Amino acid sequence: TLRDFLTPELFKELEVDMKASWGSNQKTEAVDLKAEVLEVVTEAGVYVASVKFSGQIRENGVVSPLNEMWHMEKSVNGSSGWRVAGIQQVS
Repeated sequence: TLRDFLTPELFKELEVDMKASWGSNQKTEAVDLKAEVLEVVTEAGVYVASVKFSGQIRENGVVSPLNEMWHMEKSVNGSSGWRVAGIQQVS
């Protein structure tokens, strides 16, 4: 489930949007995707990585550009895998 890959805070934010679109036919696929790790730091026992994703996605048949920064977290002690903590649209 998405809950396994998102921090609890981000899941709560996205849950409202997911429930609003529940039951609608939506399909998103990556047409062209590039990822670039921009930074990895350690803060209070947590690795924090900033990853820039760019390329193109197709949503319900419409191709559009993708330019996002994802912030990911992972416990230094290895008790969990990487989780998405935030997503920013980059202009």
